[in-house]
Amino acid sequence: MWGPNARATIQKIADEPEAWTHANFPFAALSELMIKGVPVLAFRISYVGEQGWELHFKVEDGLALWDALYALGVTPVGVETYANSRRMEKSLRLQNADLPTP
Repeated sequence: MWGPNARATIQKIADEPEAWTHANFPFAALSELMIKGVPVLAFRISYVGEQGWELHFKVEDGLALWDALYALGVTPVGVETYANSRRMEKSLRLQNADLPTP
């Protein structure tokens, strides 16, 4: 979940919205949280230079989480498409793709 509205969007459906604030969830941190009653391991990281989280959860909870996010207008975009366009826009280089191997 990445983008300029990621935090505000997740907070709308998080069981504890304040747990997602910058003060409570700094960059590169992991936290076990709940979204709509579903346990997630959230990793605040962003390869694309924007606020964002990797959300890890049991496969059987995927549809419930997706339905909750989709209901808020989240747009599904493949990680390769999003990550490559966002990182290039911010001039974040990828070793062996944009930069030669030393």
